[in-house]
Amino acid sequence: MKKIGIITSGGDAPGMNAAIRAVTRTATSKGIEVIGFYKGYAGILDNVPVIGIPASIDNDIPDTDMAIGVDTCLNTAVDAMQKLKDTASSHERAFIVEVMGRGSGYIALMSGLSVGAEAVIIPEVPVNYDELTDRIWQERKRGKINCIVVVAEGAASAYSVARHFENKIGYETRITILGHIQRGGSPTAFDRILSSRMGYSAVNFLLEGKFGTMVALEKGQTVTVPLEKVLSAKKVLDPKLIDLVNTLS
Repeated sequence: MKKIGIITSGGDAPGMNAAIRAVTRTATSKGIEVIGFYKGYAGILDNVPVIGIPASIDNDIPDTDMAIGVDTCLNTAVDAMQKLKDTASSHERAFIVEVMGRGSGYIALMSGLSVGAEAVIIPEVPVNYDELTDRIWQERKRGKINCIVVVAEGAASAYSVARHFENKIGYETRITILGHIQRGGSPTAFDRILSSRMGYSAVNFLLEGKFGTMVALEKGQTVTVPLEKVLSAKKVLDPKLIDLVNTLS
């Protein structure tokens, strides 16, 4: 192999530059030329050997324990929510925080768990708003002066949740939509290391002839998974994590 091409596709995720750097430096150290393609897959000719690296802040790519950008996104969300929790206590309000996750509730679930949110609303689990607001109101009557509810964008609108709180129990609410700040920022150490490992592994797997695969993290090790398997599957949230959040909230 004399030449490797690099493309990025889909949304941006913190750590992608570290992966590109790892691929480039690993390849050049082995005497392989590295080129970049503009406009994603549209810039590649058919029948070019391909290996993928998973990058998605939603952690919704099957067959890998973690994707590039997830850890940074979660840290960004948790940092923002922790600051909101301080304000919620000071003003005795409920904050409805909307995070990304159109088809997956991973960000909402894990960030809500991290900050001790009173409720997490995700696409995977139907929510009974009457039961939710009744529970929140009972906690308020017992003396709890703040409330954080985390909503995945694919499950509900933060505005509709806030209206339900105000109309049902008269709880003064504020809405925060974290939006695209979850995609940006400086990658965490975990994402930098993961990106570097995956980029390095991608080059070596290519040299071993493992085309048509994706580099994945499995029990702490980098392995390959056939792209056909990845593209035909859907990653689901661990039911035990959902039960954990429901128990602690």
